[in-house]
Amino acid sequence: MRDSSPGGYRRNSFELIFMKITARTEYATLAVLELALREGASHVQTKEIAEKQGIPLKFLEQILSQLRTAGVVKSVRGASGGYSLARAASAISLKDVVVAVEGDLRGTESIIGVRTGLTVWQELQDEFLSRLASISFRDLVDRKLKESRIPNFQI
Repeated sequence: MRDSSPGGYRRNSFELIFMKITARTEYATLAVLELALREGASHVQTKEIAEKQGIPLKFLEQILSQLRTAGVVKSVRGASGGYSLARAASAISLKDVVVAVEGDLRGTESIIGVRTGLTVWQELQDEFLSRLASISFRDLVDRKLKESRIPNFQI
């Protein structure tokens, strides 16, 4: 069933608790991570982000537009223009990016919760959203740099 949400499909709370990571969310995360890795440098052109992260250029342009509208990234036009983070990487959470491209993640009351009378589904959803909000792009940059380090066994 289509609606006007950014993802184009209605989601019930059950789907939100066990959120599928869409290509849009994955690419948005990769794009913001690329900008966070270059925080403090000059603006990064869309084509460079697309090539570096393997994101289709037209899709990336749509995603960056959503991220700009949400205040996650900012853009500068012109030959030396491009994109950069609108705030410090430490001030941008994973939840900020997901909400920017997928819309509000809260949805309506869980149908399962209504049928079973259990509040556990809402509790799980709240914990999931809290966890997304607790992960900053500075955390992701630090993790990425740590993962990409090759151990030095030199004596």
